Amino acid sequence: MRAGWCLVVWMAALQCAAAERLRLIDDFETIEWPRVDAGEFWGLGEENQPLTGSANLSLVPRNSSLGGSWALRVDYEVAWRHWWGVIGVTASASAVPFLGSYLPCANASHLSIKYRVAVPQNDQGLAVWGIDLWDVSNVDSPLDMPSNLTDDRMELFMQNFPSWELYGARDSHVLDDTTGAWKEVRFPLCHGALAFNMIGAARGNGVLDRDKLTGYNFAFTADPDRVEEVARGAIEFDDLACVEPDEWVDPCAAPDVFESESVPGVRYATASAFASHTLKTDVCDELCAAEPACRFYAIETTYDSWEVAFPRCYLFDALTHEDIIPAAEMVDVLAFWATSAAKRGALCVVCTCADGTADCRDRDLQTVPAAAGADATTLDLSDNPRLTLVGPGAFDGLDGLEVLVLPSGVKHLAPEALESLPALRDVSLATGDGVTRNFVDASSTARFDDVCCRREASSRAGVYFCDLSPDEPGVVDAIYEETNADNIIAGLFDHMRTLDSITPDSPFLAEAVESKEKCVAYCEMKAECQSCMHFTPWVVGASLTNTCLLYGDEPPANHADNFVQREVGGAYMGLPPRTRAALGAVVAASPLVVELSEANGYSNTFEVSLGADPLRGAVWITPRLEGFGNMSLAFDPPTITLYDAQTVVTVAVTVRSDEVTRDLTPTVALDVEACDRAFVAQQATLQLDVLAAAVDDGGTRVSNAGAVVALVVVACVLVAAGLFYCLAAAVRFVRKKQQLEMARALQVRDQVAAAVEKIQEFQAIFATLPGDAFCALEKLVPHEALRKDLVVYDAIADVAAAKREGLVFVFLSHQWLAFASPDPANVHCTAMQSAVRAVAAAAGVPLASLRVWVDFISIPQRNRSEQRLSIASLPTFASLFRCANQL
Repeated sequence: MRAGWCLVVWMAALQCAAAERLRLIDDFETIEWPRVDAGEFWGLGEENQPLTGSANLSLVPRNSSLGGSWALRVDYEVAWRHWWGVIGVTASASAVPFLGSYLPCANASHLSIKYRVAVPQNDQGLAVWGIDLWDVSNVDSPLDMPSNLTDDRMELFMQNFPSWELYGARDSHVLDDTTGAWKEVRFPLCHGALAFNMIGAARGNGVLDRDKLTGYNFAFTADPDRVEEVARGAIEFDDLACVEPDEWVDPCAAPDVFESESVPGVRYATASAFASHTLKTDVCDELCAAEPACRFYAIETTYDSWEVAFPRCYLFDALTHEDIIPAAEMVDVLAFWATSAAKRGALCVVCTCADGTADCRDRDLQTVPAAAGADATTLDLSDNPRLTLVGPGAFDGLDGLEVLVLPSGVKHLAPEALESLPALRDVSLATGDGVTRNFVDASSTARFDDVCCRREASSRAGVYFCDLSPDEPGVVDAIYEETNADNIIAGLFDHMRTLDSITPDSPFLAEAVESKEKCVAYCEMKAECQSCMHFTPWVVGASLTNTCLLYGDEPPANHADNFVQREVGGAYMGLPPRTRAALGAVVAASPLVVELSEANGYSNTFEVSLGADPLRGAVWITPRLEGFGNMSLAFDPPTITLYDAQTVVTVAVTVRSDEVTRDLTPTVALDVEACDRAFVAQQATLQLDVLAAAVDDGGTRVSNAGAVVALVVVACVLVAAGLFYCLAAAVRFVRKKQQLEMARALQVRDQVAAAVEKIQEFQAIFATLPGDAFCALEKLVPHEALRKDLVVYDAIADVAAAKREGLVFVFLSHQWLAFASPDPANVHCTAMQSAVRAVAAAAGVPLASLRVWVDFISIPQRNRSEQRLSIASLPTFASLFRCANQL
């Protein structure tokens, strides 16, 4: 039993009473307030959503330490049926269901309630109990209601309801308690995977605002994997309160878990788990500890029954490279590794310890063994291919460790793992294998697993770690310069072409006025827009309001002249990626012409650098010869990774001399992949001047000097030097033209061959949704939510075979209509479903015989690597069909 936020007996809590205050929410002295919901609240009708059970409420005597005399008893029955499987007992602070004044939790760290299980549930683990909280921070004003809901107030409630955030926390132990004693459960008042997580679609500000909680709900939730199985029992509640500590401690700062530790910066591929448990996220650590094979576990708390997504606990016995996915901080997904010595083994038992060295080579390790009192200065973990992740705390107890050798296959090394090693001076990989990982050495050519990884400013023992800055929907890589809006009146911007002036009343793009980030996002959407100004007036009035101005020119350098810093509001000039590229945020090569000749051994160098620091992540550069596919050209290094404008990388370029039979001037393109989109706006190139070697008189060619001598002799003999010179020049011109035409023909041939090869096979899976399933969707949902329903084709041959079996494929592409959602008003979804039905009717086949490919559904949205491969395969996907309609 955990001593954290899970189950804590009330007597233990009394010992801490002096260090905290309890702000009472409800002492349950009456049962006039509760509203029991068994699934009917959603108004779907029992034919679509059968009732999920029942709850009988009554009062039972209990003398509370907070002064009350009664407790609330709930006799419940609950089963998962169709979309829903929850019994709710709901109220608010002002005794009105769902509405009322705020709960007294503004300064609280935890939510506390006392309970006693009068009748344990009939089937252990079938149902879980928890508390939901309504957060109305996104509503303009709280609804302080009388006891009766009038029609107009109910209408107001329904208008505000879509903006409310619902957060839920669950405890899997409570309903199974058999002691019959009064106990206490505490939930951390924060948004996190082991605290309150959002239920349903994301909305509001995505933060649990403790000062804007207006109501609560006791939720009895059945297991959605055990449909129609009924859980029943009885439980008593008393003294629901917010806990205010005297000294504030972030309740979500460190998850309280059993014999395990979280691994920030990564998530695991849940499809590789050997076991999963629905609605058991709060006891995932205990489930892993009880399973001998479990070495890692993941908690995913996405809860949206409409999307068939529920909180789950995933258990892993091992992790491959593909199972470890870089991720930015995500409060709804957590990865853990088991830290117990029983699972890891003692270092000097599993390995050989002698003379200060722990030799762990070739031990088939999956995790780093526990130090367990070992005194080692060198730890060698090489030749352990299954050791792919080193979690925080892996080296705890090895305070004197100086040298650490990691296996080449390690993909993720947690930075925290090295922080407890004060003597560490050398970290190295056993051998290089080309595997990308979350750490690199000081080499400018090393790269992380994700292009959006920025290298930390300082290293630990020569090791640099990834600071991930992923793409965000609707956010562009722009720079913002605070400006003096008064210069508009002064005419400073009169020379700039105004493309658009957007205000809150604009019929189109009005969302651009909400922030400088949205203003520049709309500027980026408009191809001719070079800059924008977002203006917030100091005093908003009838003639002054937020404005977004889109310009077709760059702002003047003195746009901030006479700038006055003010406390409220302001004006910002925004420069989108295309403008930043024009101002120097590009990849640069020097020199622009590189000679390869016999004199330098057909080997030379050029330098690659950045014209500005990237705003996010890295810039990956790959030199590539354009055309001349029969030339063996080598670049060293073959790829370059740059993180700043100060680093300059020298690249050696070499060609085999026996392949140079004539003078050539091929082009080298620098292919760029960057997190910061400014650096992919322009293609950087340089030219090679490849000169053929000279030969003696016995060869088929003569030297330039010999040719000059021959011309002089012939001119003297024929006394027509001028005429012959002109004739020779004409011959050389014709030959040069023929050479250029041949080179161009070869370049075109190679480009065509490369393009044909690229579309001859998929670079990613071709994921489709059956037509009947697609037409049953109420809205567009992401790839990950429909993964188990998708029909996947791995190769073009598989699609061809499916066509021969009578299946009809529909390929649909659509634009995004909002920053955070591709189709907020279901415009695309409705149109595409109508189109799919029309295709089925025209083809004379049932909807189930259709396979529908849609961007948002078929392309992974979370895994950036898989997403890039899918996008790169779009020409191949589209080539399979007669036409592709874009909505």
